[in-house]
Amino acid sequence: MMRFPKRKARPLDEGGSVSPLAGVMCIALVFATAFAVDLGAQMLMAERQNSMMQVARETVEQAGNGFEVKNSGNGMQELSRQVCQSLKDQGFQGWAYCVSAEPQAGYAPTAGPNSGKTLRSDRRVIGCTVVMSETRPSIFAKLLGQDELAVHSSTTFTVMPYSSGTAWRDGQGPYADKAAYLPESGDVTTSPGSGAGIADKLAACGTSQSDIGDKALQAARDRTDAYE
Repeated sequence: MMRFPKRKARPLDEGGSVSPLAGVMCIALVFATAFAVDLGAQMLMAERQNSMMQVARETVEQAGNGFEVKNSGNGMQELSRQVCQSLKDQGFQGWAYCVSAEPQAGYAPTAGPNSGKTLRSDRRVIGCTVVMSETRPSIFAKLLGQDELAVHSSTTFTVMPYSSGTAWRDGQGPYADKAAYLPESGDVTTSPGSGAGIADKLAACGTSQSDIGDKALQAARDRTDAYE
C-alpha cells in the first residue's frame, strides 16, 4: 500500500492595511466633533433667548409700564413695543416680532376652563406671543457647507397691566395693528412696512402673523383669574 505524505495546511493570509479604516474613522470623528461644537453653540443661543424673554416679560409686568399701556392710544401695540424694546436693551442681536391680543369686553367662552363664566370688567388680561431669531457663523459645520447657524424660539405668556376700575380695551382689529418689530439692526418699530420681509421671516420659523396672534389671544382667553 502506498502512503502519501500529509500536506501541511497553508496559513491564512491575515495580513492587510489598517490605513483606510483609520482614515474613515478620523473623518467620522471630525464630523462628530463639528456637530457637537455647533450644536452646543446653538443650545447656548437658545438658552440666552429664553433668558432675555423672561426679562422682557418681567419688564412689561412692572406697574409703570402697565400705566403706559393703559393710557396709550393703542395699548396692545404699546405692550408689543415694550417687549421688543426690552430685547433690544438687553443687546439681542437677532430680530424679534411680537403680537399682543386680548379678549373683547364681556367675552364669555362656551368651552374650555372658563366655560360659563364672563370676563371681569375690572380685569384686563393680555396675551403676548414673541418670535425671536438670530444667526451666527458656524465653526465646523462649514465643512458640510453650512456657513451659518440659526436659532428660532417662540414664547407665549399673559400679563395683567392693571386691575383696578373698569378695564379700558382696544378694539380687536387686525393683528398687524397690535404688533411690534425689532430688526437685526436699528430701532423697534410698530410700522415696519412690507420691505421688512416679516412674512417670509416668520415662515422660515414655521409660523405666521395670524398663528402667533391666535396663540396670544387664546392664552389670554384661557387665564382663569380674569373671569367671574
